[in-house]
Amino acid sequence: MRVALKQFALAMEEKLKIKDDEHGEDGWLNMHTTINMLLARLRNEVEEAQGAYEECSPNDLANECLDIANFAMMIRDRLKYNHLIEGKKR
Repeated sequence: MRVALKQFALAMEEKLKIKDDEHGEDGWLNMHTTINMLLARLRNEVEEAQGAYEECSPNDLANECLDIANFAMMIRDRLKYNHLIEGKKR
């Protein structure tokens, strides 16, 4: 695995762990969370990243990139969970 990818994945996991108590380890798979909801959150995170960029805030931009990646992962995982794409269901 590439060093940058491994570091990014570890940082993604740290961000996810912050919400584990509130949402659970795979809260995006609960029956109340839809792909449309996750897409809306993804769009919001992209807007927040744009704002951090425009405010010249590298740390905030880096954190928003983690949020974007986590929501993209959740969407992909939800597609697999719903058998809409190939992949092992948990």
